[in-house]
Amino acid sequence: MLFWFFLTFLLPSFSQDNSLLDSLSTALKTQKEDTAKVNTLLGIVREFINTNPKPDSAMYFGKVALALATKLNYQMGIAYSHLLTGSTQWHSGNYEDALKNVYTSLSIYDKIILTDKTVDKSKILKQRAFAYTVIGSIDFHKGNYMEALKTDSIVLQLRKEIGDKDGIAGAYNNIGLVFRLQGNYAAALKIYSAALSINQGTGNKLYEANIIGNIGATYSDMGNYAEAIKNYFASLKIKEEIGNKNGIATAYENIGNIYNKQSNHPEALKYYFNSLKILKEIEDNAGIAEVYNNIGTVYQDQDNYSEALKYHFSSLKIKQELGIKAGIVASYANLGNIYYRQSNFPEALKNHFASLKIAEEIGDKDGISISCNTIGNVYIKQKKYSEAHQYLNKGLSLAKEIGSMEHIRDNYLGLATLDSAQGNFKNSLGHYKLYFAFRDSLKNNEITQKITQQRMQYDFDKKEAVAKTEQESKDVIVQQQIQKQKIIRNSFIAGSILLLLLIIVLINRNKLKRIVEMEKMRSRLSRDLHDDIGSTLSSINILSRTAQTNLKEKQDNKTKASLEKINERSQRLLDNMSDIIWNINPGNDTIEEVMSRMREYATTILEAKNIDYTFNFPNEKMDCKLSMEVKNNMYLIFKEAVNNLSKYSGSTLANLSLTFDERNIHLKIEDNGIGFNEDEIKHRGGLSNMQHRAEEIKGVIKINSVIDKGTVIELTIPRYC
Repeated sequence: MLFWFFLTFLLPSFSQDNSLLDSLSTALKTQKEDTAKVNTLLGIVREFINTNPKPDSAMYFGKVALALATKLNYQMGIAYSHLLTGSTQWHSGNYEDALKNVYTSLSIYDKIILTDKTVDKSKILKQRAFAYTVIGSIDFHKGNYMEALKTDSIVLQLRKEIGDKDGIAGAYNNIGLVFRLQGNYAAALKIYSAALSINQGTGNKLYEANIIGNIGATYSDMGNYAEAIKNYFASLKIKEEIGNKNGIATAYENIGNIYNKQSNHPEALKYYFNSLKILKEIEDNAGIAEVYNNIGTVYQDQDNYSEALKYHFSSLKIKQELGIKAGIVASYANLGNIYYRQSNFPEALKNHFASLKIAEEIGDKDGISISCNTIGNVYIKQKKYSEAHQYLNKGLSLAKEIGSMEHIRDNYLGLATLDSAQGNFKNSLGHYKLYFAFRDSLKNNEITQKITQQRMQYDFDKKEAVAKTEQESKDVIVQQQIQKQKIIRNSFIAGSILLLLLIIVLINRNKLKRIVEMEKMRSRLSRDLHDDIGSTLSSINILSRTAQTNLKEKQDNKTKASLEKINERSQRLLDNMSDIIWNINPGNDTIEEVMSRMREYATTILEAKNIDYTFNFPNEKMDCKLSMEVKNNMYLIFKEAVNNLSKYSGSTLANLSLTFDERNIHLKIEDNGIGFNEDEIKHRGGLSNMQHRAEEIKGVIKINSVIDKGTVIELTIPRYC
């Protein structure tokens, strides 16, 4: 009964029997031709629209009210007459005339506000909100969902301005319905939740029941039938408590829909006929048409095509009389399905294309998806495979867009059948797997059991529930509030403790990290001092004793050689100390400082050996800082390579380069010397040290040497800056 969902929140709620209508009719007989009579006439129109939908009767009394209001120059009556007439025309599907009357009413309300300072502005704001609700409803049923959302936002603002909580809940409900029809189920549920929260403060049980019913409809569209039927039974319970016959009929129908989707046909028909009985009592023709449609679907699933056609044609006739285009789409589709099952493919296509045309006119994506899928299946039977492929893919794309698991399932089955008919069995198998996956997610034992449990729980609650006193209700509310406060308090305390523990862990982790890094640095310094300075001092000590012995024995040449070695090792010690101090100093961590150090060392060594050299280092300033470990190892590798070049290569030319790319730093030292055979080298300490230092900084070192052609040493390390 989708067409009537907006109706729930359009007008104030009245009793569901004819008592108010009878009292208004009685009062009308004795009233004079004045504004009070206009208001009575308009009250009758409201009743025919809201609780006893009869468009013809509503139009008649609306015209009478407008004529009398015009005669009396009663502007509020004229405006409201146009508004209610527009609402009636909307219900009949006469959207163009409906909009004319609604916009006329808005224009009159604007003039009244400007000219009549005594008018009750809150009343005008309410009726303006009602007018925009009708406009939004027309946009919705025409498929203009974005325009409907804009208009409903205006309604929401007007309702908030006058503090109308019922109206605010109604506006949220209508916005949720638009989101639901767009397939945005998460947004719909969020909006419905907001509507329910606001409505609970008003005590309007009918609104509450309808919102819960809409939540159930959203879960049904999502394929979550257990949650859907849970909400439908909750809605039914409230409507039975307040005696809302139209609402009870709707709830019965919705429950029947769930059983129908689960192929539980006896239960589905049971609830449909219960709904139909009530709808006939209250003469709700639109509701009757919808239930006829559902009953026809059940008979269709049971292959009882004569009964199915009877009910579908009855449904279509009523919908055409009322102008319910969304319902006409469904009726044509159902008729097309029956003819398809009877292998009457021309009639099947005729009805489905009629359904598709109207669905596209009103922007009914759900209806378009269904029609495209069925048209595709008809074309498969007619062996028109190209056309079938086109429509099935269009239907699948739209089903995914609106998030309908049922339509996605059906389209995958159609594509699997098409692939099989064309001999493309590999694709057919893939589509069958997708079909079974979606089918099983919708129809499994666990869901069926949950639905049965919900129904049993409802029957039990209905029989065993007793009325609670007002004080008991207050006690429950108080206890809930206390429990809520305890939960909030405990959650806050627990969260604070967890946050504090997390902060402590992070602080300790950072401290530990700094301690470990400091220990590593101290170990490295200790090792360097021990290896370089310790060994050098030991050699100086030995050489000093040798020199003393030689002096005693007057061996001048040996003494001179020992003193030269002392001098050389002392210089080396000074150089090593200089390197260590340079490496520790944080001011030397930039790549420019590293390159400067390399230039200084290489220039001193190579010029002393009369070796020509070139530097290919970057000239531009680079924003690059290296860690002490990376800087030290890279420099020492460079130093070892240059030292070996000067001592052993016998070269006359050296080329030193340092380049960067997006990921790595490349250091290259090459010469034109005598080269060497790595396998013949006896003392490999220098090369091993270079390899070890490269590994420490996650680098790779390559040494390529050719006899009489020179040596190339390449170091590649990650770009740490």
